[in-house]
Amino acid sequence: MHRLWALPLGIALSVGSLCSQPTTLSGPLQGYTFDLPSQSFRAVIGLPGSAFFGSALVTGFDMGWVAPHQNYAIGFRPGNKKRREVTVGRAPAGDAAINTGFLVTGLDSSPVSTRITGVSGQPDAVVWSGDGSVAVLYSRGGAWLQVLSGLPGTPQVGSVVDLSALGGSLSAVATDQQGKSIALAIQGKNGGVFLSSDRQNFSSALPMANPVALTFSSDGASLYILDGGTLQLDVFAVNSYTSQTFPLNGLQDPIAIASGRDAQGRSIVYVAGASDQIFQAYDPATQQVLVNLPLYFQPTGIAAFGPNSFVICSPSKSGDPLWLFASVPQPAVYFVPAAQSRAGGLN
Repeated sequence: MHRLWALPLGIALSVGSLCSQPTTLSGPLQGYTFDLPSQSFRAVIGLPGSAFFGSALVTGFDMGWVAPHQNYAIGFRPGNKKRREVTVGRAPAGDAAINTGFLVTGLDSSPVSTRITGVSGQPDAVVWSGDGSVAVLYSRGGAWLQVLSGLPGTPQVGSVVDLSALGGSLSAVATDQQGKSIALAIQGKNGGVFLSSDRQNFSSALPMANPVALTFSSDGASLYILDGGTLQLDVFAVNSYTSQTFPLNGLQDPIAIASGRDAQGRSIVYVAGASDQIFQAYDPATQQVLVNLPLYFQPTGIAAFGPNSFVICSPSKSGDPLWLFASVPQPAVYFVPAAQSRAGGLN
């Protein structure tokens, strides 16, 4: 029996903590994830192909995002009060429930949920820096983003950045390993990719009408961009503002991209096609397809998870499995059976 513990963390946020008893995990830990059907954060235990969900660690969240390879997360609980919702860059949208953001720490020992003050509203998504120290919260419909830095020990909530002046529609956000640079994908007539090195001001980097998704390379020197208009992969050099392109082989509906390294240490770009139901891996140096895996489901994204794995489809309803891509021992897609009831977690 292997017992995992975390040292207490000092959190400079408001009160509202929820604690549980220390959690004992048996078997190799693959990672932590948010399970929407049970509204809980859970561990996935075991190796891909024989992994399973652990008991609910913390429950009662509408949405949640776990920091890559870490034991902490950000989640939103439904609020009881209502207010006039005023979204940045938009007209008032009427009364709406206030959803409260929490920093959830200690997933490997005694989980604590601490309310985050100063968050503008519930985001559509959260993008983490590779080291987990920065989280970028953003809203596509509201055209705003907000940066949380210093995570998990000394959290700092940045000001809300209004993105409506960029025009078009926000489709994706990416940040680098330390969260120093942020990239935006804006779709529309005057759309393209926009970059910021101060987390506040964005400038045009590469015009295009339909950027679908983007991700930084592990060293931050390159930005990989899915161009949905030309069905190409753009490799943008951050320092020189130059780019090269190569075609996406056999994909008509690319929706997600991620970068990593394979078992040989080569830089790899992963691409998922939704209606195509295909998962591919490219070598950006040679522009060759290294992996081409047909799927029997539509992938929803590519998020770093275990030591050599990515989540490519999260469960949306009871009975749905969690789908993983793993590059070791060989590239393959695995499923984790649906989580059980909420019993064992916090309510």
